Amino acid sequence: MVHDDLRKKLREIIFANRRSSPALKHESFERNIEDYLQAEEQKTPYGSCLVRHDYYPDGYRHGVSDIYSLLNYQPSLVSKLTNNSSLSKRARKSLREHRNLNQIQIERHNNIYSKIKFHEYLFLDIEATGLSGGVGVYPFLIGIGFFGSQDFHIYQLFMRDYHEEQAVLYLLGKFIKDKRLKGLVTYNGKAYDVNVLNTRRIVSGIELPVSDMPNFDLLYPVRKLFKKRIGDCSLTSIEREILNFYRVDDIPGYKVPEVYFDFVRRGFSEPMRKVFIHNLYDVLSMVAIAERLCSFYSDPIELVSEPEDLFQIAALYEINGSFKDAKKIYSYLSSCQGSFNYKAKMAMSFRLKKERNLEEASGIWKECISNHPKISIVPYIELAKYYEHQIKDYRNALLYTQKGLYLANLFCLSHSNSYEFDKRIQRLNKKILKLENEKDHKDKESDDCRLG
Repeated sequence: MVHDDLRKKLREIIFANRRSSPALKHESFERNIEDYLQAEEQKTPYGSCLVRHDYYPDGYRHGVSDIYSLLNYQPSLVSKLTNNSSLSKRARKSLREHRNLNQIQIERHNNIYSKIKFHEYLFLDIEATGLSGGVGVYPFLIGIGFFGSQDFHIYQLFMRDYHEEQAVLYLLGKFIKDKRLKGLVTYNGKAYDVNVLNTRRIVSGIELPVSDMPNFDLLYPVRKLFKKRIGDCSLTSIEREILNFYRVDDIPGYKVPEVYFDFVRRGFSEPMRKVFIHNLYDVLSMVAIAERLCSFYSDPIELVSEPEDLFQIAALYEINGSFKDAKKIYSYLSSCQGSFNYKAKMAMSFRLKKERNLEEASGIWKECISNHPKISIVPYIELAKYYEHQIKDYRNALLYTQKGLYLANLFCLSHSNSYEFDKRIQRLNKKILKLENEKDHKDKESDDCRLG
């Protein structure tokens, strides 16, 4: 009770200082803000706020994505796309140190996401008064989207002034509860959106379950699959490169807080409509990106045109234990022309090596040396290991070691650690000398037997 009274007093002091002065009101404030933003005032037990509602029917396309196609994919795809990225850095470090714990945690992670269907996810994006987290950062506009029976619905919850924060947070919690939504889809939401909302939940005292809901943060799989090719994984960059969607006259994210501050001071701001559209596109793009990720993972060879993206999907297959699917992609890329021909062959060879299929792997290494002798010395090293430890053919092992060292010095290739090469050459020479001595000893014994 004491804490509730203290919180109430603090809020009264803060809002007394932050309420707009009538002298600062722009004369255009007389315009109806509800009509201008095409929103309606919604009353709650904690006051009122503005709510805007948009809906998109089955068949609606955002860029190249048919957003309703997302409902055709199995929920288990989420766990495959995220792997264990929902875990904290400390948890992932623990997983690497304890293999058994790793398996338990991954299975628990997979079970959580596999039980949530895509129509049970809330697509969440906020616009706030600051670009980094903190107690003083207010989520003044919360965009939420979810699949209905016939349409995809987007609601935008807007606080016209700071005192409407409780009403906005209350409505967010009510939507989650009434629609029985079980998970979140965000874009960098683990680092920003959810943290901001959780902080304001504590300050405002409004019940909000977002921090407890499984969060399918699209940024993690997007980085895994596209960062090496695209580089910039901002939402607008992924829209252009993956969705083929281009925003027109969009407001940059860093200007959004300034627009809201102007709105609070003046009571009306022309650019506020752009902020609403910006937020609307953020939510729609999350649905489209989720659909593209699921489709790419389900049928990569048919749908993915960029070799780098295909290669990264194969790497993700390996992480998830889908080795057969990974080898299909490696085989496909090996048959294509271009720089990924060599890269895919080497990836296939290491997959075969892990499966103890060294004979087939050695054939690929020889092919790589024949077709791409100047790219890397790795196939030389692998063949040297193969002949030394598996075939016990020390002369061939020495030959590939010497060729690898020569090429490393000649072309300044990577892995040119001369000490390691020298150490291997010395060891192989000793083994060859020992074999020759044993052969000479056997030949001598054979001659003695004939003379005897």
